Amino acid sequence: DAGKQVYLGGFDSEEQAAIAYDVIAVKCRGMKAQTNFDLRNYANELNALESISKEDLVLSLRRQSKGFSKGSSKFRGVTKHAKGKFEARIGQMIGKKYRYLGLYDTEVEAAVAYDVACVADRGLSAVTNFDISSYSE
Repeated sequence: DAGKQVYLGGFDSEEQAAIAYDVIAVKCRGMKAQTNFDLRNYANELNALESISKEDLVLSLRRQSKGFSKGSSKFRGVTKHAKGKFEARIGQMIGKKYRYLGLYDTEVEAAVAYDVACVADRGLSAVTNFDISSYSE
């Protein structure tokens, strides 16, 4: 999308991955999108694509993927804390499994904290909850 790759998740089969790609390609590029399968296969989904944002569609596809952790939040790196707040944490490549980023009042605040840490750690290759261009600074 806009010249940047968007991570959709890991899928059990090539067909599932191809379908996920097709759905987001149609959302981003419209009916002229080059798809793996015939656009007529997506007749039911096309109407629904009008009412969903690109970001929500990407999150939905990621949630359906094999690699998505079935946690208590719709955002990557965010879990609902026992005290009602939202905890943000990021996976570490070396040493500890996770680095604690803090507790936040809302899921969105925690998701942004995760994104900022992810971009700081991984740069433009970071997989974020929101559009990476939001974190250009």
